[in-house]
Amino acid sequence: MKNKFKLTAIAALAMASSAGFSQYTFRVVAHNLQGPTGIAVAGHGPFKTLYFTQVPTPGVGGGSGGTNSVKAMNLRFGFMETISMGEPEPLNLAFSRGELYWTCSSAGVILKRNRWGAIAPILTGLRR
Repeated sequence: MKNKFKLTAIAALAMASSAGFSQYTFRVVAHNLQGPTGIAVAGHGPFKTLYFTQVPTPGVGGGSGGTNSVKAMNLRFGFMETISMGEPEPLNLAFSRGELYWTCSSAGVILKRNRWGAIAPILTGLRR
């Protein structure tokens, strides 16, 4: 069944390319990242901000020398700022109504950064 799906997907791609769909383009917005994991985008038009996590030392908090972080990058000018550093394992991100949320897997928490920059846990004691 798995191979049948794969062949169907390949056939669909071949039909799509022969039907005249245009190629997509891309550009690298950040490089030399250390273990990028989560990603979220907020904003409109040229004023987008890219939020992402880096987890070069999974499970190691800042007090133990960990450098895991949550970062924000202004996509128009390329400026980058550190939102948070030192959580043991920040992974998934979501952005809604001016507030950024992320999970810290090994700590079992969900954190929130409000629109004024204050960071606080909103759920604790979670397992995985």
